[in-house]
Amino acid sequence: MPYLGAALATALIFLMLRRGMPASAAALGTLTVSFGSQAITSPMIFVLRQAMFCAVLLGLWLVHRASATRLGPLQLFLGAACFGLAIFVDVFATIMWPACALFALACCFDTRFNWTRLAAVAAGLAAGLYPAKLVGHIGSGATPDLKWAYVHSNWPLFSDRCLPFALSSKVFTPQGNPYPDIWQAPAFWRAFSLVATGLLVLLWLTPLVLAFVKRIDWPMRRLGLFGVVAGATNIIAFLASNAPADLWSVRYLGPLMWMLPFAMAPLAAMIKPRVMAALLSPYLLMALVGGWLSFGHYVRGPLPTLDPRSLAREEHQVIDELLKRGVTAASAEYWQAYRFTFLSAERLPTVPFTGEDRYTPYRATFNAAKKVALIFDASNPRYDPARYEVDLRKQPVQIEKLSIAGFTVLVVDRLPSLTPR
Repeated sequence: MPYLGAALATALIFLMLRRGMPASAAALGTLTVSFGSQAITSPMIFVLRQAMFCAVLLGLWLVHRASATRLGPLQLFLGAACFGLAIFVDVFATIMWPACALFALACCFDTRFNWTRLAAVAAGLAAGLYPAKLVGHIGSGATPDLKWAYVHSNWPLFSDRCLPFALSSKVFTPQGNPYPDIWQAPAFWRAFSLVATGLLVLLWLTPLVLAFVKRIDWPMRRLGLFGVVAGATNIIAFLASNAPADLWSVRYLGPLMWMLPFAMAPLAAMIKPRVMAALLSPYLLMALVGGWLSFGHYVRGPLPTLDPRSLAREEHQVIDELLKRGVTAASAEYWQAYRFTFLSAERLPTVPFTGEDRYTPYRATFNAAKKVALIFDASNPRYDPARYEVDLRKQPVQIEKLSIAGFTVLVVDRLPSLTPR
C-alpha cells in the first residue's frame, strides 16, 4: 500500500504539471516530493496520511483539468468534495483545505465564467466537509488552537530547527534516541546548503511575479499561486498553533514541502527544462544527501540497514508475551501505541499515555479491560515506569513488572486511571 500510494501521488503531480510543460520538466518537478528529510518523507508511508494526501492530489487533479473536458462541472464537484473527504481520512488535511478551496474557485475562470461551475465547486466543498463533520474532524477541539500569541514562542523552533530540517539545510540524524543529533557538516557543505536554500526560496516566490506574465497559460499561473498560498498557509498555521512542541514538529511542515512542485510550475512552463534543472539541482542534491543522512542508524553509507526494532521483532515478543498472560489492552507512548495496535492486528489495542486518542473505540476497550499493560521503551526517557509504578501501588490493583526485549512492562489488573499524580 505505501508504494502504491507513493506512485499514485507522484503520477497525479506529474499529470498536473504535464498539462503546461514538457514531460522532462514535469518529471523534474516530481523529484521535489521524492527527495527530502526523513521527517518529511516518512509520514508518507503511513497509510492514513498517505491516503489523505492522495485524496487532496486527486481533488487538485480533477479541478485542474475540469475545463479541458465535457464533464467540467461534475469534475469540479468531485474534486472539491475530495478536499473535505481528505479531512475525513486525516484531520491534518484541514491545513490544506483553504488553499485547495481557493484553487477550485480559480479553476472556474479557466474558460468563460458561468454560475454552473461556481455552484458545482460550492456544492462539492460542502458535500466533502459533511462526512468530516460527522466524525468530529471539524469543530471545536478537532484541531489545535490558533492564536497570534503563539508566534513568539514558536518562532525559534520554526526558524532554527524545524524549517531547516524540512528543507534539509540542517540535517538531524537519529541514533536510537528520541531526539536526533545535528550532523556537523563540513564548511563547504554548509555554504552550499545556504546557497541552495536561498535559491529554493526564490524559486518558491516566482509565482508572485509570473502570475502577471500572460504568455504563461493561466492554468500554470494559478497552479503556482496555489503552491505559494498553500505553503504560506502552512507556515502561518505552524507559527500560530499550540501544536509545535519539539524537533519532530517538523512533520507539520509537510504541506509546505509537498506543494513545492506546484509553486515552481509557472517558471518551469516558461523556461527550458535544462535551465530549470540547473536552478533546481542544488536543492535536489541538498535534499538527497540530507534526506538520506536523516535516517541515521537505519542507513550505512549508501545502503539501508535493519535492526531488530526495524523488523518489529522486539514488539512482537512483547505482544506475544502479553497475549499469553491474558492482557487484552495496553497503553504506551503516543507513536508506539499505534505501532503495537497495528503489529498485533488489533488483538492488543494500545492507547497513548497522554489520552490523545485518534480512535476512541480503542480507549473504550482499554477502559473496559480487566487486565491491561503499560509498555515503556528504555530509549524514550519522557515516560518513566518508576513514576507510574509508584502511583499504581497506591491503588487497589495487582501489578506485575516485566522486562521483555528491552521494554519495561507493567501488567495491571483493573486499572482505573493511567495518569500519574
